[in-house]
Amino acid sequence: MHPRSNKPKIGILASDLPEAAAVAAPFVDRGWTLSVALTAARGAAETDVELIEPAGLDEEEILRLFGVRARAYVAAGAEVLIVGTDPDLVHFPAAATLGAILGVGARCGLIAPALPARGYTTENAVQMRRGDHLPGGMRHSSLVRQVQGATGGTWLHPEIVRLATVRGPGLARRLGRAWSRRTRLPICDAEAMGDLLRVVEAALRPRAHGTPRVFAGTRALGWALAETLGGALRPSARELPEGPVLVLREGAGDAVPRPLRELRWLGVGELAPVVHSGDRLGLVVESDAWGPATDRLIASIVERARPKTLVALGRRPAAEIARISAASKIEMLGSGSGGFAVGRLLGGPWGEKTVWMGGGG
Repeated sequence: MHPRSNKPKIGILASDLPEAAAVAAPFVDRGWTLSVALTAARGAAETDVELIEPAGLDEEEILRLFGVRARAYVAAGAEVLIVGTDPDLVHFPAAATLGAILGVGARCGLIAPALPARGYTTENAVQMRRGDHLPGGMRHSSLVRQVQGATGGTWLHPEIVRLATVRGPGLARRLGRAWSRRTRLPICDAEAMGDLLRVVEAALRPRAHGTPRVFAGTRALGWALAETLGGALRPSARELPEGPVLVLREGAGDAVPRPLRELRWLGVGELAPVVHSGDRLGLVVESDAWGPATDRLIASIVERARPKTLVALGRRPAAEIARISAASKIEMLGSGSGGFAVGRLLGGPWGEKTVWMGGGG
C-alpha cells in the first residue's frame, strides 16, 4: 500500500469489481496510489483492494475468509478498512461485512450502506430506494442476526443509529458508547451525502472511544471517507477518449453514456463480424450467452480492433473483462465522467489497457 506519506493507509475488500473500483477512485483522486488484485490473495495484503467472490460459499466460509483478509490488511498497516457493499445488498452477504469487522475486533466497525445519488437511503436500518422498501423489506438488523449462528452465538447485536442522531450533536458520543460495549455494531441511517460525511467525521474524531477501523458501505461511504481523510480536492473528471474503444454491455443493462452512443454495436450471435484496427465498437451479450464462445469472440475483437480503452457497463461485463484479459491487477487512475471509475489493466497478454467500470454516479 503506497498512499502519500501524510495519508493513512487504507484497504478495501469487496465482492464486486465496479463497486470496489468506485470506492477506490475518490481516494486516488486525492493522492492515494491504489490497485485492485484480480487473483485470489492468500498471504500478506500486497495490493490495496481485493475481490472475494462469495458465490458457492456458505455464510460461515464467507465470515471466515473476510475475517482472515481483514486481519492481513491490518497487519500490513492499514488504518482504515472499507468493506464495499452493493446498495441493494443482494450481491453482498452480511457475513462479508461481519467477517471483516470481527476479524479486526468487534468494537471498531460500523455499517452505513446508503447511496443517495442513486436513490438508496437507510431509514431505521431498513434499506430503501426512492422511498420504497427494497424487495423483501431487507433489514440490516435481520441480516446481522442471520449470520450470528456462524459466530457461534448471539453476542453481537445491531445498534440502530437513527437519522435524528446522525444529524444531532451527540453522534460521536453515541458511536463511542456502542463501541465501548464491545457487543454492538452501529448501523447508521442516511438520506444524503451530508449524513454520511457526519458519520465518518464523528467516527474518526480522536476523542471518540474505539475509533473504527472498518467501515462497511457503498461508493458513497468511500467518497465521504476520502473527502474527510484526504481533503476536498475537486479534480477534473477524466473524459471518455476519442480513440479505439470496446464497450461491453449485458443485454439492456446499464445506460450507454452519450459519448458512446454512436458506436458500431455487435451482437454475440453475429458470425465472424468484420472488425478493423481502430474501430470503435460495442458488444451486447445477453445474460445467458456468456461462455467459451463469447470469450473467444471478445479476445478476437481485442486482437483485431486493438482498442486502447475498454468500457464495462455493469457488474458482469467488468468481471468478464478482468477474467478474459488474464490481468493480475488493475492500477486505479481515479474517477471518470458519468460516474465511472477508471483503471489500467496490468500483467496480462492484452497489455496495458485503460478500463472504465460502472457508471451511474
